[in-house]
Amino acid sequence: MTEKRLLKVQANVMIYNDQEKRWFHACSLNLNNNTNALSSQPFIPSSSNPGSSGPPSISVISILVNELTNQHRIVAQKSDNPREVTVNMNILKSLKYHVATPLFHQWRDGKAVYGLNFIDEQHANG
Repeated sequence: MTEKRLLKVQANVMIYNDQEKRWFHACSLNLNNNTNALSSQPFIPSSSNPGSSGPPSISVISILVNELTNQHRIVAQKSDNPREVTVNMNILKSLKYHVATPLFHQWRDGKAVYGLNFIDEQHANG
């Protein structure tokens, strides 16, 4: 597969737990059932102090394009351990992206709601 990186930013990767009505830091993908495991550390984005809530778990988020098929995907890897993948998904037309605050963006893919708590506005505006 021939992939090219279109964008690279840094952020905390979050997953919304609808049952508990709160955000959690994403952990490694559970590749056996293709779902994200959640850490036990809750996260609540704060518009007054975004970027500082919760423990540090910065990931490098890349938007990749397959130049042969023109398919796009988002991949997030922990910056301190690039083998730890927190998101690896195709970007489909049905994906709904929302800028909740200048530093917190979220999207849904039909199965889950993901969030990115960016380290600064430069990364958020990628």
